[in-house]
Amino acid sequence: MARWILSVAIALLVLPAVSCKSDGSDVEEDTATDALPEVTPDTEEEDVAAEPEPDLVEDTGPECVYPPPPHGFLALGDTVGPSMWPGSMKGAEEISDLEHADFEAFYCDPDVHSIVVFLASTTCPYCPARIVNTVGLQSHYDTYGAKFVWILVDGTSAADSLSYFGSHGADFGWFTSDEDNALGFKAIASTTLAEGVPWIFVIEPDTMELLYSNPGSLYSITRDMYND
Repeated sequence: MARWILSVAIALLVLPAVSCKSDGSDVEEDTATDALPEVTPDTEEEDVAAEPEPDLVEDTGPECVYPPPPHGFLALGDTVGPSMWPGSMKGAEEISDLEHADFEAFYCDPDVHSIVVFLASTTCPYCPARIVNTVGLQSHYDTYGAKFVWILVDGTSAADSLSYFGSHGADFGWFTSDEDNALGFKAIASTTLAEGVPWIFVIEPDTMELLYSNPGSLYSITRDMYND
């Protein structure tokens, strides 16, 4: 209907305009109009200085700010300080692009949902079995966004840690002796919260709160990591 109405309107526009004579006959009105004078556009371009384009600043979203002090690693519920190990070594199977273990980077990464710190020593008779059992759940840790920091408490370098844990199958996460901890020499390895080895801590990355501290069963560790 709309198309038909438009056609009719166009047809009406092209019909000659008519009026009636006094004798009743029609007369066509002179619809001619005076021709407008031709205007020649000025082809000279005006010299207008181009305005500089504003600098484009990438919107990276809100700034990530680590939870403020007080920090501690002495009791459950403590807000863990921003530990960072510049000399730590990344396992061959670690899927993160981060080269060194860094709690602040973990905190700012929305894909990290749990931080696990595993303490062991070369003289511990129970550590190898616990490491092997933990490694057996690697696919679950990757799926749920858990990041591991393996600390060899009696080691003197990241290479020592990687060699020891690697000999029991650990090849994901980051390896350190905790000697180069940004918070201080062996700041976590020497915590009195660990009553021995093997010992595992679980940290909630949204708040950096220490949630779990125990040498207990692997099932308890998994429960505390995933039920958040």
